[in-house]
Amino acid sequence: MPGVKKAKVLFMDSGNEVTLDISLDKLSLILAPEQMVLLGLGDLADLEYLGESLDEPVPEESNKAGITFTQISKNRFEGEWSPCKDVDFLRIGVQVFDRDIAYRLKAQKEGKDGKEPAIRDFISIEAIQNDTILPIYDWEPNRAVWSGCSWVNFLYSVREMNLDIPVKVIVSINLEQYLNLKISSWTLKYRR
Repeated sequence: MPGVKKAKVLFMDSGNEVTLDISLDKLSLILAPEQMVLLGLGDLADLEYLGESLDEPVPEESNKAGITFTQISKNRFEGEWSPCKDVDFLRIGVQVFDRDIAYRLKAQKEGKDGKEPAIRDFISIEAIQNDTILPIYDWEPNRAVWSGCSWVNFLYSVREMNLDIPVKVIVSINLEQYLNLKISSWTLKYRR
């Protein structure tokens, strides 16, 4: 790769401190989960450092939560997770497939203030503890996507959970046709 002998971090998300390991023909670095970095190679390494983004912190650690989801009915799946104090968030992700191809759902609709996200009209996720629906900390794509979207992620704050009571996670889809779902669960830990 031309310029690999001269490389510099120009910009990065908050997270791990990014150090470059440069050898004769290889450049390596370690990023935190979801961390983005912009590198300058060759003459671009002489550009001014642009800084670090503190707007959207990235997790210091991301691990599979190990939730096993069982299909309860055609359009409903359930799993259970035991909260733990050493993580900050539980993330549930759902992606929809038609056979092996990502299936784009309508992801925008007209609302009173213009275009609104529509993905939650088709995929819903609820985390329930002690018969109470836990508040959603954040979700994405939380904006209208004109081209459609095949996935959704929901984040739940562990601070809102009782660590002694399991959390039931329910994934529902509102579609007539049969589609395959890939449901994933992750725990996220942020630097304090």
